[in-house]
Amino acid sequence: MPSYYIINGQRYDRQLLETAQQLTEGRGDGRISRQDAEIIWEQVQDGSSITATERRTILYLLEKLNWSDRASAWSEQLVELQEDPEEENGIDHIVRVEFDLESLRYDFPPAYIRDQEALEHNRLSFSQALRTALQVILHSDSERESPRQVIGQVFGWFPAAEPEARQKISLKLYEVLRNGQMSLLPAIDWNADTELDFNPPEGGESATDNWIFTLYLPTLSDHLYWVIVPRDGKREAFIYGFN
Repeated sequence: MPSYYIINGQRYDRQLLETAQQLTEGRGDGRISRQDAEIIWEQVQDGSSITATERRTILYLLEKLNWSDRASAWSEQLVELQEDPEEENGIDHIVRVEFDLESLRYDFPPAYIRDQEALEHNRLSFSQALRTALQVILHSDSERESPRQVIGQVFGWFPAAEPEARQKISLKLYEVLRNGQMSLLPAIDWNADTELDFNPPEGGESATDNWIFTLYLPTLSDHLYWVIVPRDGKREAFIYGFN
């Protein structure tokens, strides 16, 4: 049994959710008391430090459940003390903490980022583009060759829109992303008569008009995926693959 639940595309700690449920069901007014909060936090602190998933779960419980004033104030203070010290818009913070992709390898050359943020018509910072790209990777299933669609095809989880299938696909996607590799492509002309040491997007999308990321998931398939994030911040981002 997985150690976490997927709720709205985000991972939450299964043990913490189930403990909170046990502490509130059929007991008094259903509130989390200070004593209950200590029980929950004992589970959080059984490791060397609080993980991104545990932090997200505590914040979720604080929002969704009824806590006593003492319990909520105490827990909110602990969450604040456990905040990750990394810069909010730092690449590692976004990938590892915000999106909980602790093992995803990435290659985002600083020169590529600097040059593309300086483009005259660019309206998205790299951190905005990266967040959008990761959201698309994790949640988009509109494209036939998106990772979610490929997982559904490989494992026969259809229809992909059904809640049970979506849950299975989300869990498997997090699993294959552990061995994934994500890269940022440079903003150059694919059609120029030069040799490229990377694969430009199969659909021919322009890197001057879009932030373009590649994604390779070797434990899933031999597909190479391209994530297209329009620089104008208006058009919808999307992902597709080719093998």
